[in-house]
Amino acid sequence: MSKSFQVGDRVVFTRDKHTTKPGPRAKNVVATPHGEMYEYQVDKYWLVVGFQPDGQLIFKTRRGKQNVFSASDPRLRKASMWERLFKSKLFPTSGDQEIPAIEATSNSNSVNVSAGRSGS
Repeated sequence: MSKSFQVGDRVVFTRDKHTTKPGPRAKNVVATPHGEMYEYQVDKYWLVVGFQPDGQLIFKTRRGKQNVFSASDPRLRKASMWERLFKSKLFPTSGDQEIPAIEATSNSNSVNVSAGRSGS
């Protein structure tokens, strides 16, 4: 089954973590063999902001960072209607001033990122 994403889609990325104190959003928490650490997963709520020429997706995090992952990554999925409605504050905003404009040309191996509005 192929996943298709568009710019502006809200997605959920399940990240594996291990620490001594899992946070309140931790799920699938398991103690390590000697009980000193915990392994668990945390859902990250991101926004698709662009595509690289090689087909990888560019995501914006809630704190403004950008991540790049393949659309076929099994840890990545589109947000459900429930998540979009009831967890909307966990997703980054989609205002023009907050998301850089991303342009990828088919003849280039780079992605041009420019902040702010153009032509205003």
